[in-house]
Amino acid sequence: MATTLLELTRGKHEDMERLERLIVEDLRGEARSHRDKLLQSHRVRAYLDAIQKNAADLVRTFYAKLKEVRAYHKRFPSEDVTEGDGSAPLRAVAEPSVSFSGEEALGRYLDLTELHAVWVNGRFAAPGAPTDYHSYVLGLAEFGGVPRPRRRSQAWTDYLERLSAYLLSFHERTQPLADAGAQLAEADAAFERAWEAGAAPGWEDRGEGGPGAPAPLASGQLALPAAGPEPLDLAAFDSAEELELLEPERARVAHLLRALGTVQADTAGRVEKRQAMTAEELAAEQAEAEEEAAGLGAAAEPAADSDEEGPVYNPLKLPLGWDGRPIPYWLYRLHGLNIEFKCEICGNASYWGRRAYERHFKEAQHQQGLRTLGIPWSKEFYEVTSIGDAVALWKTIRERRKAQAAPEADEEFEDDAGNVYNKKTWLDLRRQGLV
Repeated sequence: MATTLLELTRGKHEDMERLERLIVEDLRGEARSHRDKLLQSHRVRAYLDAIQKNAADLVRTFYAKLKEVRAYHKRFPSEDVTEGDGSAPLRAVAEPSVSFSGEEALGRYLDLTELHAVWVNGRFAAPGAPTDYHSYVLGLAEFGGVPRPRRRSQAWTDYLERLSAYLLSFHERTQPLADAGAQLAEADAAFERAWEAGAAPGWEDRGEGGPGAPAPLASGQLALPAAGPEPLDLAAFDSAEELELLEPERARVAHLLRALGTVQADTAGRVEKRQAMTAEELAAEQAEAEEEAAGLGAAAEPAADSDEEGPVYNPLKLPLGWDGRPIPYWLYRLHGLNIEFKCEICGNASYWGRRAYERHFKEAQHQQGLRTLGIPWSKEFYEVTSIGDAVALWKTIRERRKAQAAPEADEEFEDDAGNVYNKKTWLDLRRQGLV
C-alpha cells in the first residue's frame, strides 16, 4: 500500500477521475421511468459528494504538487479504468437510499395531511374561507388571509417551521443536485431587506405600530375585548429579536414552492382526481404505488416493457385516443370536433362535434333544464337549444292540444235524413228549426 504523499495524491486524483467517468456513464444511460430518474439523480449526487471530499483533502498540496503530478502522468499515461478494478466500492458508496411516503409517490406529489390538520386545528384560515384539503394545497403559500392575532402566536411559528422543514426535506429528496442551502440563504437575505424597509407583507409596521397597524381608537371610545385585536403573545418569545424573526419562514416556504415547480399544482390536481375515483380504483392505485416504492432501494435494471412516459405533448388540446395519445388532426377535423355547439337550456354549455351535440338532447342535464322551464321533454324539442324557442314551442303545443281536445269537435249528431253534424252545428240548426 502506497504511503508517500505523491502516491496518496495520485490515488485521490485517480478516484476523482473514476468518479467523473462513472457520472458520465450514469448520465449516458436513458432513465425511462420516474423512479429511474430519481435514483440516477441521487447516485450522481453521491458521486459529486465523494469528489468534493477528495478535493478538500487535496486543496492544501494541490498547487505545490500539480506540476509534478502532470509530469508523472505524461511519463505514465493512465488507462481508461471506467470498467476496471476499483469501481465497485465507489458504486456501492453512491447507491442511493431515499424513502418516500405513499402519498408522495416517489416525489411526484406532496404529503400535507398532517400539516393540514394542524392548519385546521389552529384556525389559521380566514373567516369564511374553505378549509378542505384541496383548497389548503392550492393556497399553501397564501398567508395574507391568516388573522393577525394568529400570526402572533407560538402555534403559527411552529406550523411555519414544520412546513418549511418538510418542504426542504422534500426538495432535497427529489432534487439532490440542487443547492437548497444557498437558495434559502438568498431568500432569507431578501426578506431581511424587505423587513428593514417595511415592505414585508402583513408586517409593514414591523410589529411596532405604524401604517400597517390597526387604527387607534377615537377619543372617548371604549375598547371592547371582543372587537379589538388580541394582545401579542410575548410569552412565546424570548426577546425582541426573536419576534423580528417570526415571519421569515413565510419567505422560505414561498421560495421552496417555486423551486419545486409544478409539484404543488400536480398535488392539487391529484387530490381533485381522487375525489372522483371509486374504491376499486383507489385500491389499484395504492397497490401500484406500493409496488413501485418496494423497488426504490434496489439497484434493478430498468424494465424493457416499461410503458411509463413523460407528459404528452398536446399543444392543440386534441382529444385523447384509446392509447392515451392525441388523435390525428385530420381525424379531429373529420368528426367536426373543431365546431362548437352551445345550448342555452343547459346553461350555455359547449359541445364539440355534431355527435356530442345530438347526444346531449337525451342526457339528464338537458332534460333537467327543460323541467326547470316547466316543459316536459319530448321529441318535438329535439334540436331546440334556445330558451325562448322552447317556451314558444311549448305554448304552441298546448294550444294545439287544447283545440284538439274540444268536446264540440269530438261529439257528433245525425238527423232523420242521415246527415252528420258536430255538436255546435247541430245546436245552431235546431234553434233555427231546420232539423
